[in-house]
Parts: sequence; structure tokens; C-alpha cells
Amino acid sequence: NPNPEEFHLSEPYPNPFNPAVNINFIQQKTSVVNIGVFDVKGRELTVLFDGLMPRGKSGFTWNAAIYPTGIYFIKARSGNQVQVKKVQLLK
Repeated sequence: NPNPEEFHLSEPYPNPFNPAVNINFIQQKTSVVNIGVFDVKGRELTVLFDGLMPRGKSGFTWNAAIYPTGIYFIKARSGNQVQVKKVQLLK
């Protein structure tokens, strides 16, 4: 089993947000990471990062100005681990 501390998607902030939300990602070793934003129907709206991410803390911002008010999900995947955080866009 992988050590869950090797990979951590922090709580997005601010939440609720308008128009942008900040996402921090921390990992203990360099690895391939995919971070995407999904709507409530499971459709991927955008990819925030897809590639080799160095160990340590990385930060991302999703500007949702073109999207309607609603619930969205930030999903991070590294190897066989997946973490999801829920965010709310309030306009």
C-alpha cells in the first residue's frame, strides 16, 4: 500500500470562491501528476497540470470566470492514488 503522506491535495481556498480558487499540492517524491477540474456530471472542464511534478509543494490557481455558479471537483491523480476536493463557485 502506498503511504498516503506521499501525496496530499490541500483544501482549496477560498471556498466558496469567485472567480479564482487556489489549490496546493504536496508530494514527497517526484512523480507524474494529473490535476483536473470536473463538473457535477463528471465531465472534465480543464487540466491544471499534467506531467512530471517535483517533490515538495506546488500551487495552482483555477480561474472559473467563464463557468456558471455551482459545485466543481478538483481531482489529483499520482500513480494509483486519487484525491478529490469539492469547491463551490458563487457569482
